[in-house]
Amino acid sequence: MSVFPREILGSRPFLAEAAAGLPRVADRQVLLCWPTNDFAFREPERKRWEALFPDHRMVLLKGAGHYVQEDADQEIVATIREFVSR
Repeated sequence: MSVFPREILGSRPFLAEAAAGLPRVADRQVLLCWPTNDFAFREPERKRWEALFPDHRMVLLKGAGHYVQEDADQEIVATIREFVSR
């Protein structure tokens, strides 16, 4: 745990570069699976992703928190399978 904060801060240049490139793929159809009980990523962040990708499908994972893959794994898998099969 002592290394984790330093790693996050050290990733800032990479994350800034990734964020700067998002407009290049904003025309893609995307699936957004969003946990409703995340302590770090809340409604303002969700709205930012929805605005960035106008052609999106939003799935709210009720009760899921920050570790969304652990909280809603089966729902995520089912949602991805359905999204890809379209």
